[in-house]
Amino acid sequence: MLDTLFFIPLRIMAERIKAEERSLRMWNNAEIYHENNSITRRDAIESLDAFAPLFNWKSNEKILEVGCADGSITKILATYFPKNINSLTACDNDEKGLKYASEHNKNEKITFKFMDIEEDLSSDVKGKFDHVFSLCTFHWIRKQQKAFQNIYDLLTTEGECFLTLFAYTQMYHFYVILKHSEKWRDWLQDMTTFLSPYYNISSPDNLIEEMLKKIGFKHVQIQTKQKTYSYQKREFRVVHS
Repeated sequence: MLDTLFFIPLRIMAERIKAEERSLRMWNNAEIYHENNSITRRDAIESLDAFAPLFNWKSNEKILEVGCADGSITKILATYFPKNINSLTACDNDEKGLKYASEHNKNEKITFKFMDIEEDLSSDVKGKFDHVFSLCTFHWIRKQQKAFQNIYDLLTTEGECFLTLFAYTQMYHFYVILKHSEKWRDWLQDMTTFLSPYYNISSPDNLIEEMLKKIGFKHVQIQTKQKTYSYQKREFRVVHS
């Protein structure tokens, strides 16, 4: 089904917190997210610069992006595509983010659409896309097996996909410690909503490769890279220090 998969778990710094009643969820406000997602934009560019020359393109391709958020990565992705693509569908499960993305990224070939990659797909999208991209998104997904199966089902017979995610950051350990403090525990009630599914696994690449091959992916290529990031905003530097 899949010709080539490039999959890169990245070790970098990231911060998002969710609580049952209190919330610091940046992605609830697309404008705030847009102002503070330089880390994902940087890694998207670095990953695409490294691997885009290896993609196999043909004319009139239909492309899907999973997890478009505010559309900033969508805009970056579009610059790496051939001019003769048919369309780019950018999807997310956040209606507010989709509204912001569509209003701030006008392009006749780009459509922003609601889709939850963890749920059952409608029959009209299965096998319809030549390339599927998902950058810095899959570490937020709880149903990993279901999501990867959906990626497989979305692709054409000779389709390709390119995915990146964060396997581990030191901030995850920091959150675990804060969860047990009286001051912060109310903000960190459900840790699974923002910890990567692979944060405490020593070899996530092996686990993911085995899962992908069982699904049916062929020519799977996985790389792990350690990266650092210096936050420009003082608030993030204080949290990190």
